[in-house]
Amino acid sequence: MLYYPIGKQEFSVIRRHDFVYVDKTQWAYRMAKRTAQYFLSRPRRFGKSLLLSTLKELFSGDRSLFAGLWIEPYLNEVEQRRVLHISFNTLSYRELGLQQAILQELRLIAADNEIEIEARGIPSVFQEIIRKLAVEKPIAILIDEYDKPIIDYLEDFEQADANREILKSFFSVLKGMEQHIHLLFITGVSKFSKVSIFSDLNHLEDISLDEDYSTVTGFTSEEVEKVFGERIREIAKSNSMDFDATWKEMRRYYNGYTWDGGNYVYNPFSLLSFLKSGTFDNFWFETGTPTFLVNFIRRNRLPDEIEGTIVQKGTFNKFDLRNMDVIAVMFQTGYLTIHRAEGSGMSTYWTLGYPNEEVRFSFEFFLMEAFSNSTASFISPQLYRLRDSLLRFDAAAFVDCLKAFFASVPYQLAPPPARQAGGPTSWEGYFHALTFLLLKVIGLDVHAEVSTARGRTDAVVHVPGGTWVIEFKLGTARSAMNQINKQGYAAPYLTSGKPIMLLGLGFDAEIRNVKTSTWKKLSP
Repeated sequence: MLYYPIGKQEFSVIRRHDFVYVDKTQWAYRMAKRTAQYFLSRPRRFGKSLLLSTLKELFSGDRSLFAGLWIEPYLNEVEQRRVLHISFNTLSYRELGLQQAILQELRLIAADNEIEIEARGIPSVFQEIIRKLAVEKPIAILIDEYDKPIIDYLEDFEQADANREILKSFFSVLKGMEQHIHLLFITGVSKFSKVSIFSDLNHLEDISLDEDYSTVTGFTSEEVEKVFGERIREIAKSNSMDFDATWKEMRRYYNGYTWDGGNYVYNPFSLLSFLKSGTFDNFWFETGTPTFLVNFIRRNRLPDEIEGTIVQKGTFNKFDLRNMDVIAVMFQTGYLTIHRAEGSGMSTYWTLGYPNEEVRFSFEFFLMEAFSNSTASFISPQLYRLRDSLLRFDAAAFVDCLKAFFASVPYQLAPPPARQAGGPTSWEGYFHALTFLLLKVIGLDVHAEVSTARGRTDAVVHVPGGTWVIEFKLGTARSAMNQINKQGYAAPYLTSGKPIMLLGLGFDAEIRNVKTSTWKKLSP
């Protein structure tokens, strides 16, 4: 029987209590051997804290914890050292304020190491502790979730700025202490602009997008099959599926993350949760709601199609506090990953998309709740009826469901009339984006702004029995249908041998809903 370390971040706890451990000690050995200073950005629940905990135990802990692991024959090659380990995830900065929380943590570290502090202020205290810990030889400094005091205040710029300045003062100490440091390893979810926090640490080796470290966290397919192959076979049998089908579905739900465009890994938290329960579900998203991200999108634009965005690698691995790019934030927080990489070096271009089905569905459903101010108990039945009407080619039922949904959206969530003229929050864009988001969450094969030889279709929905071609207009349904016919939007699907439903929707800004609709079914 396997004990799954869900939520466990301490290497010693996992090893002492017989939790299953996917062996990452080869990476720990590689980092511990040489003098180096690393920075690693990864989404939450991806194994950053466990990696630092592994290094901590390797330097200063019980070597018996590594029995039977890859590193065991090489333990004597890693010199034991004193470790200064700080996790900003556990600091009480919300209650004490960041400055006092850091000072409190430094005093605890000093007390644990029987160090008497003479200095005052964060930089001086931090510097004194490092020097006294490194009296005999250089130490290891491991700092986890460095950016949490900023991420937690992304909707309070004043507090986020204040915390950033405190962090900058804290990290500035490290630049002049290189002779006392064997290994410096800093992790976080995001990478803020270097001039903001790490201006004095321009010597850090950023391994976040380095191909050589692309699988340092997360589980590769090889690791999953080696450690969990038998459990996957059990799940397949209990679900009356064969192994290959179960593996394919598991990969669709939980694999797909890559930071180099070539090496893919599973989300450890989601995969372990699935293996324990034996049920496909959305695990990772439920561990932390990205309220700041949804609010940021709501303030700026409703997304038509997030996937397929093309970015340049050299300018995309950081973001500024007051000039955040929603796609950059989604990439760094794990809601987007690299689907295709082209070019080389700084001229590498990435095409981004959701990493897997778990993230896509969860994020889009959460957006739907946020933009409609509705609960899951209201949205889920609506989605069921919308899906059923599409599968049955029942245009009347589909329009009725759409009207019911828009009727539930509060007045204040719709874009004000003063902003109608052509911007991302124009009425037509608002109706179009919200309808498209509904269609996406249903889980069918949906595409927005589909290009044809004579124009772009607003939405195309492929169902097992055929295709829906949908056009939205702020005005009359007749004008929407005229555009479908005039531009020949149905032409690419006429040879499919399946029915095609043409649907024109006319939205009205005053009633904030579908006012008119017209449809025509083309039989094969």
